[in-house]
Amino acid sequence: MPHADQVMLPRSQGATLGGMKSDIPTTPLGDITPETAGAWLSMVAQVTGYGVTLNDAQRGIVWANAAFSQLTGYSPEEYLGRRPSELLHFESSDPETKQRIRESFDAGRGLRFEILVRSKDGHEWWLDTDARPLLDAEGKLKGWVCIHADVTNEVLKREALRRNEKQTRIVSERLALIAENVPGMIFQWRLTQEGKSEFLYVSPGVRAVYGLAPEVLMSDGDALMNVTHRQDRERVLTLMRQSIQTLVPWHIEHRVVRPDGSVTWAVGDAVPRRNEDGSTIWHGYVADVTASKVSEQRISFLAYHDGLTGLENRLGLRSKLDEMLQASYRTSVSLAVLMIDLDRFKYVNDTLGHDVGDELLVEIARRLRSTVRSCDVVARLGGDEFVLVLDDLPDEAHVSAAVQKLFRQLRGNFRLSDRTVYTTCSMGISRFPQDGTDGSTLLKHADLAMYTAKANGGDSFRLFETAMRPSTDRLLIEVELRDALERNELEIYYQPRIDTVTGYPTAVEALLRWHHPTRGLVLPGLFIPIAEETGLIESIGQWVLRRACYDLRAWLDRGGASLRVSVNLSPIQFAREELPERVAAALDAARLPADLLELEITETVAMRSPELAARHLARLRALGVSLAVDDFGTGHSSLARLKLLNVDCVKIDRSLVEDCTADPHDAALCRAAIALGLALGLEVVAEGVETQEQRQFLTQEHCSTIQGYLVAPPMPAEEAFSLLGSLLEVPRLRNNLAQA
Repeated sequence: MPHADQVMLPRSQGATLGGMKSDIPTTPLGDITPETAGAWLSMVAQVTGYGVTLNDAQRGIVWANAAFSQLTGYSPEEYLGRRPSELLHFESSDPETKQRIRESFDAGRGLRFEILVRSKDGHEWWLDTDARPLLDAEGKLKGWVCIHADVTNEVLKREALRRNEKQTRIVSERLALIAENVPGMIFQWRLTQEGKSEFLYVSPGVRAVYGLAPEVLMSDGDALMNVTHRQDRERVLTLMRQSIQTLVPWHIEHRVVRPDGSVTWAVGDAVPRRNEDGSTIWHGYVADVTASKVSEQRISFLAYHDGLTGLENRLGLRSKLDEMLQASYRTSVSLAVLMIDLDRFKYVNDTLGHDVGDELLVEIARRLRSTVRSCDVVARLGGDEFVLVLDDLPDEAHVSAAVQKLFRQLRGNFRLSDRTVYTTCSMGISRFPQDGTDGSTLLKHADLAMYTAKANGGDSFRLFETAMRPSTDRLLIEVELRDALERNELEIYYQPRIDTVTGYPTAVEALLRWHHPTRGLVLPGLFIPIAEETGLIESIGQWVLRRACYDLRAWLDRGGASLRVSVNLSPIQFAREELPERVAAALDAARLPADLLELEITETVAMRSPELAARHLARLRALGVSLAVDDFGTGHSSLARLKLLNVDCVKIDRSLVEDCTADPHDAALCRAAIALGLALGLEVVAEGVETQEQRQFLTQEHCSTIQGYLVAPPMPAEEAFSLLGSLLEVPRLRNNLAQA
């Protein structure tokens, strides 16, 4: 019996392997005999689209149909008597396939195989061959019948599919690796029409976001909602319902209460898709954003709070104040705004350093917070300026009690890390609604009241009064003063001072004047306080110093006698570390000898911190300039303190000179001031001398020098130096003045 893959040749002359007939039989189908079978097979082989070959075991191809020629490009003359493996170059195929073919042919077994072949024209293609052995009646192998097909397209498709599957597998593996290692949670979540919630996939990142294991969510679709913060659940559910109805992707930010009790923040995004069964599936990602949320909250906090003390800043204050005013309008409840400024805080910074100053500000903030109620607002506007808004104050008595309590808290000793600092404050109070009905007005009026308290010596508080409102004239002066230097509106007047015995001029004092284009001559008492308050005094003071040096140099170049020019230093100028360098630069620029320049500071500035003033004065003295203390007798000078300062001259304030001949008390004070200066060997100058009686009193008390309208009023440079020339050149005039 032949195998299933073997074909037995029929016992017929017309069906022999070498002489297969090709004529189409006319025998009816029901009368097919072995003699007509070969003809039928030949007919079928010719009309089929597959290539068919009969291969003799010894001689190779003995017959092939037309389709075989079309597949291979060879004519019968070219393929008859040749083996298909030789004809189609099987040698270019892979060794494994060729070995399998060889083994099957040797064993006489049927075989189907795919192999890469080459046609007559040289192009390669894939051949699918189904080979069946042909056996004779005795079962001996006579040859092979083979059916051939071009399966190049199918092979290429399979190869492409395999490549795609491989690539898909690689991508899937990579995505799985990413999903397992991404810090957030990747998920696939389904909600059925019946409302059943289930997770189809959850990445391991769920542990980092929610503190839950993936299997917990896979087994309980509601587990995620259980760890969502109670206050956020309804909002999350609302967004999900909207996504179900509209199939719009959702973006949800919510808090998470993790199993350990900690509260974190998560942000999720998911895209919905509706299934045919009516369920909805979301593919999404959730990330832990706690760190960025904390940073965001910190940035938001700093936008409305002071970085040093943690109090509300200017923005935070205005926001809270506006809210409180709106509530006060509705309830008709009064509130108060308190503006607080520390007295002498700059002195703390200058002497003890900014670190100590910051520590003091933090302690002030702590005391303020601990003193007021939770409904009140405490803010720091900057520097040493604080603002409080006290809410729900039924009457003036409650306002007064609250202010008194706060004032006591801020007045006294503050124990810092390594020292104790004593401080006081100036406080201004405005009230709603009588002092203003909006935040800007209340703050402005509290500020005016505070400055009034500070102007009266500090260490006090004042309620706002209508009379405190500044005139618009003052504001205009501030604006115009900023441009006065550039417009050359400032000028120096000079007032000489003379020896009380000889009448000989010894110096001139530089006094600033402002020639306003419409106001005329503006006196220093009006614009100098504004310049000091706005900081313009620095640039103005430096200009005065340079101008005075140039004017005296011009006097000397015209042959004038050596005189000193005295220039006043503002407290702000005197506090600058770079003052000696600025003075030296002014002297160098004018080519003026240092001993012809005298610098004046007020007694108040000198006595505020004698040690610090002495150090600054020592640096100035090293330049060779003379030093004087102005307004002497109005502060708290003592022999020891004056000795520490090491100055050359004291100038007795005009307030002591004015009534020295009419008031015994003032005469005694003036006499004591002169004695104090003389005891230290200093030049004593009396300011504001206007009468002969005053000059005679001062001469009797051995005051060495006088200055005032009795000698000459302040004059422009040309007039002043012309007068000096007269005093120096005309002995008679000089003697008459000395004897007058």
